[in-house]
Amino acid sequence: MNFLIKPLIKLGIERQDLEYHLIRAWIVAIYLLFGYQKWFEYEAQALVPFIRNVPLISWMFPVFGMRGATYFLGVSEWAFGALLFMGCWNKKLGILGALVRAGVSDLYYPRQERTWRQTRQKWLLQIGIDAVFDMGMEFWLDINHHVFHDHY
Repeated sequence: MNFLIKPLIKLGIERQDLEYHLIRAWIVAIYLLFGYQKWFEYEAQALVPFIRNVPLISWMFPVFGMRGATYFLGVSEWAFGALLFMGCWNKKLGILGALVRAGVSDLYYPRQERTWRQTRQKWLLQIGIDAVFDMGMEFWLDINHHVFHDHY
């Protein structure tokens, strides 16, 4: 296991923050995969109803065409993933990525479920989840010592 941890420490990821960064890495990997899917015809066809029925992104078909619109969405998801990834070193970029991610996720819901109140609730929920993970990271050494007897 040390052969995996040593390169991460060289990148500036401290050992006590390792779990936090692994969770962040999985979220970034999901965004990379979602963005990657947008480059294929099958996914482009599946997104047609979503893009046509959402006013904030329906302009993309006339401007970019079907494939161009899905490419744009894929690159956007990669950009959000990159912001979350850069949050490992710069917390402000991570917060920006989380807020943009919560706002963009609203675009996939029908109009009646996409109010400012519900967007704010999602943002606050995301901040709350981040706070819980931050608290878990802060006290992980104590929890590990007292509960798991330093096994993890």
